[in-house]
Amino acid sequence: MTTSRLPGPRPPHTVEACAADLKGVEAHLGPPVDAVLDPGAVERIRAAGRRTGRVFLHEVEGGHWLNTENPKALQELLVAGL
Repeated sequence: MTTSRLPGPRPPHTVEACAADLKGVEAHLGPPVDAVLDPGAVERIRAAGRRTGRVFLHEVEGGHWLNTENPKALQELLVAGL
């Protein structure tokens, strides 16, 4: 995921658009920040969380396939959210 460098409104698949449309829904993102997200994307996710209180970034060890690379961390995130 990279930050958009285009001027104007963001396309509907961005964290900002999704956060605005998530009525009563929480979004939990759990990729390893240094391996997947650039600093601009991390800040956009955190800013969406500050604005809505419903977007969360969980910094965990693992790669793109978190469920196979660090299933314990994924399980802990799921249990904590129940």
